[in-house]
Amino acid sequence: MKARRRKDVVPRKNYLTIHHYDLGYAMLRPVVDFFFLNYYRKVEARNSKVLVKDQPIIIAPNHQNALMDALAILSNDKGQPVFLARADIFKKKTIASILHFLNIMPVYRIRDGMENLTQNDEIFMATLNILRDRHRLCLMPEGNHGNKRRLRPLVKGIFRIAFLAQKDYGEMPGVKIIPVGIDYSDYEKFQQTLFVNFGEPIEVSEYFGLWESNPAQGINALKDRLAEELSKRMIDIRTEEFYDCYQDLRTVYRPYMLERLGLPKRKLSAAFDADKEMIRCLDKELATNPDNISNLAEEMKTYMAGVRKLGIRDWLFSKSRLSFIGTCCITLFMLLGLPIFLYGLVFNALPFFLPDAIASKIKDTQFRSSVKMVLGMLMIIIFYLILFGISFFFMPWWASLIFLATLLGSGFFAFRYFIWFKKFRARLRYGRLLRKKDQHVSELRQLRHSIIEKVNFIVENHHKASNT
Repeated sequence: MKARRRKDVVPRKNYLTIHHYDLGYAMLRPVVDFFFLNYYRKVEARNSKVLVKDQPIIIAPNHQNALMDALAILSNDKGQPVFLARADIFKKKTIASILHFLNIMPVYRIRDGMENLTQNDEIFMATLNILRDRHRLCLMPEGNHGNKRRLRPLVKGIFRIAFLAQKDYGEMPGVKIIPVGIDYSDYEKFQQTLFVNFGEPIEVSEYFGLWESNPAQGINALKDRLAEELSKRMIDIRTEEFYDCYQDLRTVYRPYMLERLGLPKRKLSAAFDADKEMIRCLDKELATNPDNISNLAEEMKTYMAGVRKLGIRDWLFSKSRLSFIGTCCITLFMLLGLPIFLYGLVFNALPFFLPDAIASKIKDTQFRSSVKMVLGMLMIIIFYLILFGISFFFMPWWASLIFLATLLGSGFFAFRYFIWFKKFRARLRYGRLLRKKDQHVSELRQLRHSIIEKVNFIVENHHKASNT
């Protein structure tokens, strides 16, 4: 029998000019930016000014959340940067079309089929063209995404590209690598927070002489430098044994760390700095007194299990019991907002909930937010146009426009209203447990106090030592 010829992972496309200005991209880009930025409750970037124009720049972010990582970079770059991603995500034509629109090129691996590896030649030439034309290229130096807030080993492809592009400049400043840390408060959930932390550019020219004399040493030296700079700008929890303890303490201890450092409570950059200092102190304690961290981890494990068993959240323990007047005011607000909530729910249920239901079936959890965002964007646009078309037949044109204008805002209000309702209900339930002097709550409060005191002691010792 004649062997069936394997199809390419993606449709053939000329990538050599992918970085050229695209009018369609420029027109649709604001739509993508709008939906991406509104997918999160709060987005904050630090030092994005390093993304200067007309420079051969390689952007190198940590990679933990599939397409959302590329969109996080894109939302801070007003130009048309080009990205590289693994080829297997291009298999479906619809997804491939979206990725092509976002200027994302595939990189083929052996698992994609030996016959496809030759297509990497075109991709490689395209990356050199991009940098020679003084454009921005984004590569994920970890190679693939991971589900933990930790820097994984860097692959060598980004450094080979950087050095070959640097040949045009020799040992003069030319190609720059910008490390970027990306931190999500939650990888999957809607309306979470996103912090994008740009580092200072690394001049490839500083390592070019070493690379010319010994390519392996040059690549390793640059790789070590990038790993060091990336680690500084992301949440990098190195310990495997106590990973969950560190991660849970980011929630429990952060308010105390912010107060200790005198940092503002509502800025994502401040929360990041507080977490980094806490992790640094915990790492110092782990290196010198591992038993203290082990005991702390056991208490954290018991505390978090108790919180989950009661069906409450940690933030409740830092709240005072609602007063009668406070309860009445919140109840009145909820009643006044109920009609808007119902309006937003009725006209947004399908585009809000269906993408979430579809994404929940995806095994790779790091892809879920990407699917939810893209599907939600497409469904909102299509669904709203259908509703507008129907309303146009039954309302005056101006009323139809008002109806269309209220759809998205009411949808976001409905979502926030639901969160407010859940928090209000949680505070009422917590208040009842306090009035009843529930033994489990009392034990958890004491255990939480013990945890805070232990971390206070650790931070006090190591934070003070670093300042002397």
